[in-house]
Order: sequence, then structure tokens, then C-alpha cells
Amino acid sequence: DIEKFEAKYKCSDEEENDVLKYYVQFKGDLNKCLECVMCSRGEDKKRWVEDYIKPVIATGDVEDYSSEIERTLGGNVGGEEGDNDEEMSAAVDHDDDDDDDGG
Repeated sequence: DIEKFEAKYKCSDEEENDVLKYYVQFKGDLNKCLECVMCSRGEDKKRWVEDYIKPVIATGDVEDYSSEIERTLGGNVGGEEGDNDEEMSAAVDHDDDDDDDGG
């Protein structure tokens, strides 16, 4: 049964190994990790970073891809959730002043 497997897998050594394997393989792209780690959801990314990835970066066991983590986590590595409003505004605010078609 899937729910039982998910309950056993989440926060397990097996999940940690999978997360770290894909973290290295995808050079910190958490969105790609989501596609490969079993039973994963978007809300798992923050937990992965705090529980699995940051500790092994600190020990030097894996490459530090913090900029990619921030990009794919939404910019809140170690910060408060919801801090990426400015990033969203910057991404949306482009080329809306000059909408001349030349006609």
C-alpha cells in the first residue's frame, strides 16, 4: 500500500541517500530532484535542504550548489517562507512600459 510505503520512506536513510544522490547529479536543482525522489512533493524541498543537504555541505562531503538551491527552492534557503515576492515581481515586470509595435 502506497501510504504505508510513503510513511516508511519519508525521513528515512533511503530517502536521504536518494536526495543526496540526485542533489549531486543535478547540481543542486531541487525541482529535478523532486522528479526522481520517490513520494516527494514541493514542500519536501525545504526539509531536504535543512535535514540532508546543508549538513553534508558543511562537512564538505558534497559540492555547495547554494545558488541553484536558492533558485529552485524559491529563494528561502535558511530564510522565512514567502520571502520571494520581490523575485516574483521582478520576473513579471519586464517590457511592459514599451509596448510599441512600430505600426
